[in-house]
Amino acid sequence: PRLLALQPQQLDPHGVAAALALAREVGSPEFRLGYNSLGAFATINHLHFQGYFSPHILPCQRAASGPLRALGGSAPSQQLASLLSGRWPALQISQLVDYPVRGWVLQAKIEAGGAHQQLAQAIMHLCGQLQSQDQPFNVLMADAGSRVFVWPQSYAAYQAAGTVPNDVLDTGVNPAVFEISGHLLLKRSEDMAAAGDAWAARLLGAVSVSADRFAELTCECLA
Repeated sequence: PRLLALQPQQLDPHGVAAALALAREVGSPEFRLGYNSLGAFATINHLHFQGYFSPHILPCQRAASGPLRALGGSAPSQQLASLLSGRWPALQISQLVDYPVRGWVLQAKIEAGGAHQQLAQAIMHLCGQLQSQDQPFNVLMADAGSRVFVWPQSYAAYQAAGTVPNDVLDTGVNPAVFEISGHLLLKRSEDMAAAGDAWAARLLGAVSVSADRFAELTCECLA
């Protein structure tokens, strides 16, 4: 959006609203829009999204989601849930459960008034906070723009620290939004032969922020 404005690869309210509007206008569950921030495998530093069609349901779309968790605990954060339901009553905000990369799910209640506007506001609030902390992240807009996944990630930091296992590095997979969503493009025959659910979960698990960091970000970016 606004190509000639020469904007950097940072989300702003106009860009988020335009991307969601495009997803709604296309109106197909086979169409998805993805966004990679700087530090999360954005290909170039100008504001852009990536869209593609696929008849297959992505693994993240099949994954379960559950209540947001309180910092440092396993119990749902009732205070945060109440805050969010008051701020954006037309949304359901949850977190992925048992998915290799920790992330949030923002679902618009289409029957509720103002759902699309609230979804754009919530995405911008969450991603704006991530941007202010220089926390790399990826966004997937699915289900005709009614469901959005947001993943903070630290793969580049793990690479710099030398903590990514060598066999994961050897795959040459750059975990951007569609890879994190579960659409993995493999480059080596040995990886094709080894690929399976456990193999993919281990590869993607090397991307995710820690449980404690995710809990911190949940409180800092959604409150």
